[in-house]
Amino acid sequence: MMDMSFLHEEAPVLSLIALAAPALACGGLFCDNVEPVDQTGETILFDVDEAQHQVEVQVRIAYQGPPGDFAWILPTPAEPDLFVGSNALFDALDGVTRPRLELIRDGLGCTADSGSTSSGDDDDASAVTSDATGVRIVTQRRVGPFDATVLTATDAAELTAWLTDHGYDLPAGFGDVVGAYLAPGVHFLALRLASDATSGEIVPIGLRYAGDHPSIPLRLTSVAATEDMPVDVYVLGPARAVPLNYLHVRLNPLALPYWQDATPLPERIARAADEAGGHAFVTTYAAPQADPWHLFAEGTYDTAGLATIADPAAFVDALPDHGFFGTSELLDVLLVHLPPPEGVDPTDFYDCPGCYDEAYDALAATFDPAAAAADLEARIVEPLRRAQARLDQHPYVTRLQTAVSPHEMTVDPMFGFNPDLPPVSNVHRAVVSRRCVGSEEREHPRTLEVTGLPALQLPPIDQMTTSDAQWVDERVVHTAVVVEQLSESGPGEVMADFSGEILWGRTWTAPGCGCTTGGASPAALLLLLPLAWTRRRR
Repeated sequence: MMDMSFLHEEAPVLSLIALAAPALACGGLFCDNVEPVDQTGETILFDVDEAQHQVEVQVRIAYQGPPGDFAWILPTPAEPDLFVGSNALFDALDGVTRPRLELIRDGLGCTADSGSTSSGDDDDASAVTSDATGVRIVTQRRVGPFDATVLTATDAAELTAWLTDHGYDLPAGFGDVVGAYLAPGVHFLALRLASDATSGEIVPIGLRYAGDHPSIPLRLTSVAATEDMPVDVYVLGPARAVPLNYLHVRLNPLALPYWQDATPLPERIARAADEAGGHAFVTTYAAPQADPWHLFAEGTYDTAGLATIADPAAFVDALPDHGFFGTSELLDVLLVHLPPPEGVDPTDFYDCPGCYDEAYDALAATFDPAAAAADLEARIVEPLRRAQARLDQHPYVTRLQTAVSPHEMTVDPMFGFNPDLPPVSNVHRAVVSRRCVGSEEREHPRTLEVTGLPALQLPPIDQMTTSDAQWVDERVVHTAVVVEQLSESGPGEVMADFSGEILWGRTWTAPGCGCTTGGASPAALLLLLPLAWTRRRR
């Protein structure tokens, strides 16, 4: 189980993010976009080893504010083993699974255009016992830039008091909710930045614990969540991952944002989840790796060679030749071992060592290349090596997304695997066609074809008072075209099927094209839905 969003309303915001992939073609070691891009929500990677009955979790964290204010608490069903995660793994997963929406305009004589829209990273653990009654410290250790405490508790009030007494700034309502997680075997991880770390050093944190089904403790998250908080889940495992105690929705192909001025996909997913009562996930990608992912290859990184370069400027200049380029993890290591002068932009400082000769000369007296190389090994190389091993062992990747508001966080979603379900593509195409002859093109009907649906008629251009995106969005009846309850075998139980009323309650094609007019009859809403349906928001 996992909670990733303990936010105090008046404290700086802690959230999970998807980092922008580092751009390496700007002419220097770093570019302007190496800093994290905040995303309100939770981004989680589960790696499930059914044979070993083990769940591995990585979580990306973004934080803005004084390092001393950073605090993160989460429960796990068993004592966790902690490790430093890999931003590169998240980047690779997002790059492969991100929805790809293609809009093609076919003029049939008009101008056509198209667009698209570890070892070495932990200090030794030490077991101690707290003085607080009912709270026991299991381990305390340094994990990358974090000071981590794993503890158990038998009383919510005593756990809350212990955390507060030890400087953890808890959100209002924490004590009321945390009691639901107190059970034999459950451990709590209390995480904060070490005193010598900066908020810019936060990296993905990894946990490994005994278990078979990954779960997200949204009930605990509810004390500090925002409305329609996005939850983005990657699952590596033997087959397609499915929500077991949440519904699953298939999106209406016409509700996808093919146009640039359309409502963004996260808001469409939020609508679909609302139509399913707030407890539902959308599968935006599910497939085995078509080709092996080469995230890491032995010999790519030469930390042993860097350890012998004592001159600071030469060390920085040698980084690309030894396999290291401008990533946030590299920036964090350099900030520790080769801090720039006050007022100097770090990326400028590392992109052009020759521009700051005096500053680099001043660093030579204290620079330890062996220690810097060891940090590069622990913070970059070992997490990549570990990530590649997990990808090689579990090649099937599933991406599930939803949006949940605090009042809907009453059930912790749990996931399993269903080998009977088909893959889900992340590529979707829309084609707008129109017949035209010279200046008459504005008066002729147009058709819209999207993947998996018959052609639909659009009004002629001269009859449009809105954009195509607005026209379609205003007429979409259901964002969730199929609502179903999936399990670990079989096709699942369809709870509601709206495939016959995807737009204005019917489907049709452009007249005069020689095609058969669509005649799918509306499907009745099944009365077996266990959740109340809510009207989708515009």
